Amino acid sequence: MKQNRTWLVGGGGIGLCVLACCAVGVINGIGEALRPPAEKTATAVVRLSTSTAIAGQAQERTGNANATATVRAGFTATPTPVRPFAAVTGQFVPRNLRVGQRLEFRFSLTNNGAEPINVVRISASGPFDKYTVIGCVPVCAFDKAGFISNNFFTVDTGIAVGETKQITVAASPNEPGNHDFSFRFYQGREGANAIRDEKGEPVSLGGAVAVTR
Repeated sequence: MKQNRTWLVGGGGIGLCVLACCAVGVINGIGEALRPPAEKTATAVVRLSTSTAIAGQAQERTGNANATATVRAGFTATPTPVRPFAAVTGQFVPRNLRVGQRLEFRFSLTNNGAEPINVVRISASGPFDKYTVIGCVPVCAFDKAGFISNNFFTVDTGIAVGETKQITVAASPNEPGNHDFSFRFYQGREGANAIRDEKGEPVSLGGAVAVTR
């Protein structure tokens, strides 16, 4: 009888423990179900903050774009100056001559630009120190080369739009040799505005003459 009583008491204790554990589990489950989802709330808050930051960046970019647009809208472009355009051809007559003979540099200019050419200024490089300049047709002024400058022929002739003018520079050689010459063409007395061809390049002509005794 004593052993049976002891067994019954032990079994009852185990049963009570099982019931108590089940009760605690149920209570914990109910508490877990009723507890606010802290982690989900925190994640939502973080996402909201990220969205707000992105919206702020977008607004900042929009502000920068508006500022850029305002600056561009207020920018005043400098008008491109009208440059003279002309078709220029030339020839040296004759190409072979003797000392003391007459040499002519003949140029033909056709104004293909949008405005008249008022004064033609020709920059000439070559051994003009070995030549005597006779003159020009039309009449021109000859500025002999200095220490750092070329020779210049300033021709007071106007060339209307679409018009062609002939310019001739005459000179006589004083020494024999093979002489190379080159010419560049400008509009205006200061020679600051180069006359250009149809490709927009400054017009330049050159050639050589052979002088014998």
